[in-house]
Amino acid sequence: LQTTPSEGLLVALVSTWNEFKITLKNVSTVLMYMDKQYVKSPLLPTYQLGLKQFLEVIIYHTNIRLRLKNILLNNISLERNGNLIVRDLMRNIIHMLVELTRDNTCPVYEEEFEIDFLEETRQYYSLLSQKNLSMNTVPSYMNSALLYLNNEKARANNYLNVNASSGSGSVSGSSRATNNFTSSVGATIKGAGTTMNKLIATCENELIINHAKTLVFNPTSGCDKMFQYNEIDN
Repeated sequence: LQTTPSEGLLVALVSTWNEFKITLKNVSTVLMYMDKQYVKSPLLPTYQLGLKQFLEVIIYHTNIRLRLKNILLNNISLERNGNLIVRDLMRNIIHMLVELTRDNTCPVYEEEFEIDFLEETRQYYSLLSQKNLSMNTVPSYMNSALLYLNNEKARANNYLNVNASSGSGSVSGSSRATNNFTSSVGATIKGAGTTMNKLIATCENELIINHAKTLVFNPTSGCDKMFQYNEIDN
């Protein structure tokens, strides 16, 4: 794996991970009695010990760790810009990181993917929102913001770590008609602490909340008339 070219690393890693899990499960089954009778805390049972070794030997290898993170982030960047990626590979790698997190004390998924993913998302939409605001009317900007939010939600549903209820399949126009303008788009997102919620919150901040005053008081927004005639649905 350490000598595998970057373009083939995800495929090789998924294959290695699947073979490793089958072998580890078989070994764990054979040693189940020993685990129950002789393995005492703080020693790890066979399965958890095997996952820890996979993490330390493969994921944390100096020639794999950074490349893996960069490939994941680059694939998402490519997809955001209209390119096709192999989502199944992304899903399998993300699930691997989640499983390694669940069976280890260190937050593998967060450290190896989520933190940098959310920061790159913030930077991406910060620049994009400023560009779009300078080139579009407020209604056009809000339509594009809604499209971006739905795209990100679809991305999270497809291959990111979503482990809580996420409400409806898309962010509808009617869901925005709430008393709090700056938080209305995310009103359908339930739960807290999942990648889905963090992702949508990051996008909302950069696309809407950080520009709330500009959006409301811009002459092209029509907000003054809507407020005057109490057109809440609009």
